[in-house]
Amino acid sequence: MAKREEKMQSMWAMRSIGAFKLLTASILLGLALGMRTLLNPAERDALHAAMLASRLDADSSIFHEFVQHVFSISPETLKNLRVGLFFYAGLHGLEGFGLIFGQTWAEWLVVLNTGVFVPWEVYEIATGASPLRISALVLNLAIMAYFIVRLVKQHKLRHAEKMAGRGPVPTAA
Repeated sequence: MAKREEKMQSMWAMRSIGAFKLLTASILLGLALGMRTLLNPAERDALHAAMLASRLDADSSIFHEFVQHVFSISPETLKNLRVGLFFYAGLHGLEGFGLIFGQTWAEWLVVLNTGVFVPWEVYEIATGASPLRISALVLNLAIMAYFIVRLVKQHKLRHAEKMAGRGPVPTAA
């Protein structure tokens, strides 16, 4: 019974991480689709004027700096960002569906994808630590560690089953 309960908890964790990956994929996809507005000069100018006139937060210099920064990005850079967002949304979606359906390849994909960005996250913390950056790094390391432990256990189990099926290993005479 303990083995079955452990497997259920493991599947729950994988599906939770998979659902989180699907959520982030949806957000990234929404951002990529929303960037279309910024690529059309007429829509871009109208949106810029509407945001400045909206008085969403008239007293916030941070808000106005953000708006100015977003609208100062060149169309070529926006296109590149949009392609990157589509790619990353697809990758997160693939990971999410794979994890929800319990696929080992999805676990490997998460480990590789997360591991690639750890040095960048460490650099970001070194240049300006913030609670958000530190939390993101800790969460990513925990997810990576979880999947590495799972993959090592699966490998050992498969190896033990393979060895058990062969019988005794012959010794040299």
